[in-house]
Order: sequence, then C-alpha cells, then structure tokens
Amino acid sequence: MSVIMGLADLCVDVVLEFLRYLSLEELLSLRMVCRYLNEVIVVNLLYITTVDKRISNRLLSRILLEYINQDTALKSQVTKIRDYMRTCASEHDRKKCSTGRCLRAISVALTTYNGREWVLQNYRTAVMPWIESWHKDNNCIPFLLAAWMGLQSIVISALDQGIHANTSHPFLGTALHAAAYNNDTVLAKELILRGVNRRKRDGAFGDTFQLAAYIGSDQFIHTMLMADPGLRVQISQTTSTYGPFGSAFNAAAAAGHDRVVRMLLEHKAKPNILAPMQRTAMFMAARSGRANVVELLLHSGLSDPSVPDCHDISPLLAAVQGGHEPVVRLLLQISKVKLNDTGRNGNIPAPLMVAASQGKARIVRMLLKRPDIDVNRYAQGLPSIFAAADNDHADVVSLLQCRRDISLFTPDQSQYLLNIAVSHGQTDIVRTLLNNGHHIDPHIPDSNGQASLHIAVTKNRIDILKLLLTFPFTDPNHTDTQGRTPLMLAVLHNHHQIIHLLLQDTRTRYDITDNRNTTPLMHAIIKNNDTVFHTALNHSTDHHLNTQDTTGSTALHLACITNTTFALESLLSITTINPNLQTTQGLTPLHCAILHKSTQAIIWLLESPTISPQLPDHKGTTPLCLAIVQNNLIATDLLLSHPLVDINHPSSSPSPPTSPENQYTPLILTTITNNLPLTHLLLRHPDINPNLPDANGDTPLAHAAKHGHIAIAKALLAHPATNPHLRPQIAGGTVGAPLLVHAVENNHLEMVRLLLLSGVYPDAPDRYLRTPLIAAAERGHTEVARELFRLGGGDVDVEHMDVRRMTALRVAARNGHEGVVRLLVMEVGVKVDLGRRSGVKLVEEVKGLGFGGVVRLLESGGGSWSGNGNGGMYGFF
Repeated sequence: MSVIMGLADLCVDVVLEFLRYLSLEELLSLRMVCRYLNEVIVVNLLYITTVDKRISNRLLSRILLEYINQDTALKSQVTKIRDYMRTCASEHDRKKCSTGRCLRAISVALTTYNGREWVLQNYRTAVMPWIESWHKDNNCIPFLLAAWMGLQSIVISALDQGIHANTSHPFLGTALHAAAYNNDTVLAKELILRGVNRRKRDGAFGDTFQLAAYIGSDQFIHTMLMADPGLRVQISQTTSTYGPFGSAFNAAAAAGHDRVVRMLLEHKAKPNILAPMQRTAMFMAARSGRANVVELLLHSGLSDPSVPDCHDISPLLAAVQGGHEPVVRLLLQISKVKLNDTGRNGNIPAPLMVAASQGKARIVRMLLKRPDIDVNRYAQGLPSIFAAADNDHADVVSLLQCRRDISLFTPDQSQYLLNIAVSHGQTDIVRTLLNNGHHIDPHIPDSNGQASLHIAVTKNRIDILKLLLTFPFTDPNHTDTQGRTPLMLAVLHNHHQIIHLLLQDTRTRYDITDNRNTTPLMHAIIKNNDTVFHTALNHSTDHHLNTQDTTGSTALHLACITNTTFALESLLSITTINPNLQTTQGLTPLHCAILHKSTQAIIWLLESPTISPQLPDHKGTTPLCLAIVQNNLIATDLLLSHPLVDINHPSSSPSPPTSPENQYTPLILTTITNNLPLTHLLLRHPDINPNLPDANGDTPLAHAAKHGHIAIAKALLAHPATNPHLRPQIAGGTVGAPLLVHAVENNHLEMVRLLLLSGVYPDAPDRYLRTPLIAAAERGHTEVARELFRLGGGDVDVEHMDVRRMTALRVAARNGHEGVVRLLVMEVGVKVDLGRRSGVKLVEEVKGLGFGGVVRLLESGGGSWSGNGNGGMYGFF
C-alpha cells in the first residue's frame, strides 16, 4: 500500500506507464486508494486498458465525460448550445446552465439511453457529428439537454413554443427518459399533461418505466402509476417481457430499490415475470447482493426462492458466487431452498463447492449449519473440500474436515486429499489436515502407490516433510508399492536436505529392502552418496552387508560397477564381506570390476585374502578370460600377478552358440581376437603352455592360421615351447586339423608361406584325410596350391585320396575350379587317362555339371594308358 500511495509523488506519465500493466479489475480497485489515483484512472482509463461493460453506468458516463471534455472543438459547439439555452431559462436555471453541466448531461444521456455496450463501441463518434450539425433552428437538442440537466424552465418554455412532448433524439432519447433518470415528477407531470407517450418502448432499458425502476426513481414511478390506470393493470396482469430485465419489477429488484419493489407489490405487480435467461426478480436480487429486496420478496411469499435460471443456477448459488453473505443468510432460513442441487444434468456446482473453492469461510459456515447439507456433493469436478484445498483455502478445509461425514477421497476413490496437497506443495493445507488428525492417515497411497511421505520426498517438499514427520502417526520407514522407504527415494532423487532430515530422525531404519531386495546401503552406492553409505554401514549387520538383490548383486558388486572408491575401501576392510558371491548370471564382484574397467576395485579385490580369482560365471568365463575379451591389458596383468590365477585355465567360447565342450584358453582368446599386446603378455609368463588345444584339437597356432593373424603366429612360433608339428588328439582318438589345412581353407597365402618356411609338413592330412592340396582344390585357392608346390617340394602328393577316394584334381574338377585344374594339369603335369573308364567318367561328370573350361583342360591333358609305366604321367583313379 505504501508503494501505491507513493505513486502520488510521481509525474503523471510515470504513473500511467505503471497503470498500463494492470487489469481493469485492478484499476477499478486502485481508484479507492486516493483521490489523485481516482482522477488519473478515470481521466485516462480509455487509453490505458480495454474497458468493457462490466463497469457501471455511472462510472462509464464519468469516463465518457472526461473523454469528450478534452475535445476543444466539441466544447466550443456545446458552449453555443448553452448560450442558446440561457436565452430561454429563468434566472435560477440560467446559473445552472454551464458548458460543463451540458457535457455531463450529454455523457449521462448517451450512457443511460443507449447503454454501456453501445457507448464502448461508439464513444469516439457518438458526439461530434450531431453536435457539429446543430443550429439555432434545431430546438430538439437544447430541449432534451435541459431535460437531462433538470432545467424545467427551459423545457416548459420549449413546450410552450410548440415543441412536442414526444420529441426524441437518436442518442439523447426523450424528455421522459430524462425525468425518469432524475426522478423529476414536475417534469413528468408536465409531459403527461402534454400527451407524452408513457408506454413507448425504446432505449437501453426498454422504456422509461424500467429505467426509473432501475435508477430507483420512486416518485417518478408513483406519478406514472397514478397518472395511468392502464399501466397499473399492465404490471399486475401481463406476462410478456421486454427490456434487459423483463419488467420494471425485476429492474428494481436487480438494483436493490426496495421502496420501488414495495410500491410495485402494493399495485399487484407480478414478481415472477422472467427476465432474459429465465431469471426471476429473486434471482437478480440475490445475484446482485440486494439483501433488502430478497428479504422483502421472501416475506411477501409471492416469489419462489428456488427457481433457477436457464443455466440451472439457483438464487442461492448466484448469491454464493457473488459472495453476498446477507443474501445467503436469508435464503438459508427458507427450508425449501435446495442446498445440494446440481442442476437437471448434474453439471452445476453445489453452493458449498462454490463457496469452498472461493474461500468464502463465513458462507461455508452458514451452509454447514443446515442439517440437510451434503458435504461430499460434487458436479463436474471434485467435492467441496478438494475445491477448497486446490485453491489454498486452509480455513475452509479446516471447517469441512471437522465434519464427521466428510470424505477425503475423490469420488472414484483414486486420490487422497493429503496426497494431493503434498504433491501441490500446499503447506498450509497439509498443516490444517494434520491438525485435525482424527480424519487423516498419512500412509494411504495414491494411484502410483506412494503415500504422502513418499510424495513429499519425491517432490522435494521439505517443509511439508517436516510436518509429516512430526505427525504422531507417521512411520518414517513406510514403504511404497515398490518397497522403497522415504530415505531410499531421497537418495534416488539426490535431495540432500531431505536426506539430512531423515538421517537425523532416530526412527529411520537401514535394514529394510525394497521389492528388488535393494538396501539403503546399495542405493547410497548407486547414487554415490557417502553420507548415507557410512550411516547405513554403521547400522548394518554382517548379514545385511552381503544382501543380494533380485539380480544377485551385493553392495560390493554395485561398488565395483559404479567404481565407488569410498564404498569399495570400506566394504573390503570388513572381514565378513564375501567377495565371491555371484549374481544370477554368475558374475562375481571381480567380473563386474573388469567389465566396468574399475582398476582400483580390481587391485583391492585381488588383495582380499578370501578372493577366488578363478571363479567362472555361468557361461564358464573366468575373470582372466573376461579381461582378455574386454581387451583390458591392465586387468590382465593384475590377474596374472595373482598366485591363484591359472594362465592356462580354459574358458567357454564367448561366441554363440556356447558349448560346454568348446573350451578356450586365455592364449587362444588373445589369438582369436588378434590381440598382439595381450598375446605377448601371456607368452612372457613362465607358466604359459602355448600348445594347449581347445576341445576341437586346435592349438593357439592353429587358430592364428585359421584367422590369418600373421603377427600372432610369428609371436607363437617365436616362443621356444611352441610345437608347430603338434597334432593334439581330441575325442574319439582322432587328431585336430593341421595348421596348413586351416590356413589353406581360409586362403591365407602369407600364413601358408610362414608355416611352410617354418618347416610345417606340407602334406599332413586332417581327420578326413584331406591334405592341404585337396583343401586348396576344394576351395579353388589357386595361388595357395601353387605355393604348396613351390615351397613344399616333392612332399606334395597329387595322387593322395581323401576319405571319399578323391584326388585334388578330381575335387577341383567337380567343383569347377578351372584355375586349380589348370595348375595341376598344365603346370604340375597331372594327366587324365582317357583310355580308362574312370578318366572318361570324370570328363562326362564334369561336362554334365556344365564346367566346359575344365572339360577342355582335362581333355587337353589326357592320354591313353598302354599298360606299361610312364614316369611323366599321373594316372587318375
């Protein structure tokens, strides 16, 4: 208020700039502060905001007066009219006939006769055109202005000079309108005597009778009734309606003029004639807060106080909406007034709900005194207490909560009032609800399964949480539907002030697990909260320290996953911590530390005296093999330094499908992944066995040959213990595939050269008796086959047959590998004996397969067998 009062010390421009930011309602309220602000607002209201028809006629005419008062041309013309009027006025009226009063009469007449809406739409052009066109021969305007100004001598002079009593102007109306507005019985009688039309329907109020009733011109009303018996009959018998109020009776009731209402009742006026929107006089009086008229109507017994308008709004509801306490009090004394009515379709709010939502505590108290009140009644929304809480009306909530029949649940039972208030951060409402605690249960969950405590924590409502914790029936360890306590939720949401508050509460427990069997200790590790961690650790038993959640993870697992060093250090310093517990996937904390590259965790775990570093997961993967798969050189080195780690211990293959028989040693894993640094690290270990095969009999060197990893193969061959000629036996007594077969099958030419130069036998067959040459012929690898002959010398047997009794030439020919056939026939000199059945059959078979080029090569290198040996010919069988 002091700031507002200080505006009076500022210049007008600054004040206006401030006022532009205010709404119409705020500006109208500000008029009441001081005379200076009232003047500034009235003079400038049309310029600083949008004015609508909610303002009164009186104020609008004042605003219009200020607007036209600034037009100097208009004032000059009005002064001429004033001078003309003075020539006809008595001495007394001449003094009253000023330019200012003329302008005021114009603004009042325009507003009263045409109505607020018309003025707001036309105020810029409503005056100047017809004022500018005035001349002395036009007596209409001076005559009507004199009537609106109450200058009877001028009016009577004009009438005596022949101007008709019914003379009217499209903007100023008639002299009878002026008499009705001014309650001027002298002028009214004069006009009646001169034959004025008393029942003419025009103007914003319908006629002069309704205008007088609305203005409260009781003497004018009496004069009209006495002068016109027909008018008395009309108001007592007619049911037709016209004008904005439907009847003069309704207009008087709406404006609160009890004397006019009483007068009309004495003349048998009908009080139940409906105004527009089917509104009765009782409704309009109640809606406008006219307690005097409401009381008069109730005592008359002629008006039904329960008749609603077309929107199903009753007089009581209208009075409650307007906050008219005296009217509400009067209506509640009538037993037939319905308290719980929600309209024909049940979509109109009951009076209690409206009063509660608006915070009308005194009206709520009145309504609650009626024994038939339904405090839980609702329509298109929530019951009264929810409406009050939603609008922060704590006093109303307190009144309603004291009712024994009040429900604190929404109609569908899905929401609880306390939970809603907590969620919205309504501290006063929560305090009010808790103060009337006999109706409150702080543990009732909402639709998400959270009670008030959980909501306060989740929404970070610390002041509300303090209120809830001091409530004697609150359990600070109450869990939500997911089993989480307030402390767990506070940790999950990182609400540090709430965490501090809960840790200070001596009732807080740390041995509770949620539905996933996660303890507060685990939550603290996940969110890296050392304060909660150490507090929970100090309150945890040995059993709870090794608690496993639904995935099988312990606090130690989580510390390794998140690399939370303070948790790792504290947990591993406790002798009862088990570092070998496994998750549902068989992962130990060591596995987790390797997976998440938590180097410090790996170091501390390996220092634990109870660690089992060889324990595999459910896929059979040991920590060492996992470190290799993860390409973690540091973890691998750390594991190899532990005495219990077996460098040659095999692990299941990580490639799907996983087979229990397919075991890979760490060295095989580094070979498969072509990881040269890790291979060198393993080969430097004194216990390494570079010849250990997998379940298929393939050694690390065989895998290097198969994948073409030259650098790995060279490293393996450089190790003194590597045996490139080793052919380990596998299940059934057979042996694994030779190195060269692997290299040839996969067309690794460089690998073939390396192995041959390393002394690997070039003609060693696999379990199917396929030599490297047959493997090259089968795959069509011509250059590899040529390299076998070049580096293998005479050890390559071109007549060797596999288990199918097929030579290299036959295999190449049947598969259409023309390059290999050309090599064997044209370069090596293998010939086909076309004189024998087997040679002819091969040519026919290849020809049937459509390999024409191969057929021509076979035929060009063919010959007939004479039965005696020929050292230059290789027979084909």
